[in-house]
Amino acid sequence: MKPLRSYLFAALAATLLPLLASCLSDNDDDVATYRALTPQEKSTILFNIAGDYSGKAYFINNEQKDDSLYINYNISSSDSVLTIADFDMKMLEQPAKIGSDAMSQIVGNAGKTQLRLVLHPYYNTSVGEGYYTFTYTNDNPTTHTYNDGETDHSIAITMASSVDISLSDGIRRYYSVGEYYKKRMQMNLVFKSLMVDGQQFDINAIVVVSASQL
Repeated sequence: MKPLRSYLFAALAATLLPLLASCLSDNDDDVATYRALTPQEKSTILFNIAGDYSGKAYFINNEQKDDSLYINYNISSSDSVLTIADFDMKMLEQPAKIGSDAMSQIVGNAGKTQLRLVLHPYYNTSVGEGYYTFTYTNDNPTTHTYNDGETDHSIAITMASSVDISLSDGIRRYYSVGEYYKKRMQMNLVFKSLMVDGQQFDINAIVVVSASQL
């Protein structure tokens, strides 16, 4: 098995944003040999990655520093769906400040919700060795409602295939991609916008998930 070509499974704690900053299959060999997965290959991939996962989600918190929370999810081989049952809305509290401090507080106090993602495995030159790469779509956008004791609130999440984030050394594009190898998986969750109590605004944020298959 040749070394992983992406930034995944590197020193995650060292920095958040440089991870997954470009497409996973971006070298000349992969472009030249790209082909569609066969039905058997896709079935094998989904069978091997199916199950329960536990790990951490890394995000930017309200103190403008890297932070993390524990996260759990399940992958179903029958429908390619990855379900995060306990996605903590606090991960989007800091990005929601783009809307306003009031919007950020509503999002930060929203508790946990469910995210359902449809996985789309794609070919890479090491797929036969158990190294799997994939993109995902959010076919059933998440809407979360709660009452803070006085007021009913609603939050709708729009995800995207990529997002541009401005950093000190320029603008980087992050993709909704991930990879799996030897029971370890890592992926970008890319968030385009929020609608909080009927007011929509772009947040252009990512959450990096790193987990192990149980």
